[in-house]
Amino acid sequence: ANLLGATYSSLPQPTGTNVYSVQAWVNPGSAAATSGSTDRPLINMEHKFAIISRNGKWQYYTGDGNSWAGGLTDTGIAVRQGQWIHVGLAMTATDVHFYIDGQHVHSRGGRTNSGGLNNKYFGIGSWANDMADSANAAFFDGQVDEVRLWQADRGGWMSTDMHVRPTNPTPAAYWDFNQGSGNV
Repeated sequence: ANLLGATYSSLPQPTGTNVYSVQAWVNPGSAAATSGSTDRPLINMEHKFAIISRNGKWQYYTGDGNSWAGGLTDTGIAVRQGQWIHVGLAMTATDVHFYIDGQHVHSRGGRTNSGGLNNKYFGIGSWANDMADSANAAFFDGQVDEVRLWQADRGGWMSTDMHVRPTNPTPAAYWDFNQGSGNV
């Protein structure tokens, strides 16, 4: 689990109904694929958005910056254990779109207004309140690499983005854990 707090000044955050996208490569473990009713956050920005595994399915939350006002959305897509996949979430002014391996697999209309900036934390593999508990059952089980945040709708480029290093345009934030490039 990795947590970037509110002091991380260059972290782009979704605001209002401005477009925003998040992408990551993930290799889920067995607990992520069979998580029961426990939310195992892959990526989350405090009360703005979260991609989680729950009941063995990919699900996501959207919020207004103060609560998960948009609620939980079940994509119905199974979490595949032990296989690297590319996961993406794109928020347009009106809708939320979910992608697996560059393919659009789920949409939801009625996007929640993300609220103001609020300097929210960004978590990879955990909720913020889980960080003090190294044995917490809510940690995401698996490996994560190449996390990208965009202040753009990357839905139309999701399949291209998954195969190339981000250079033009560059993401607003990028973490490449296995090669040590990007922001880490």
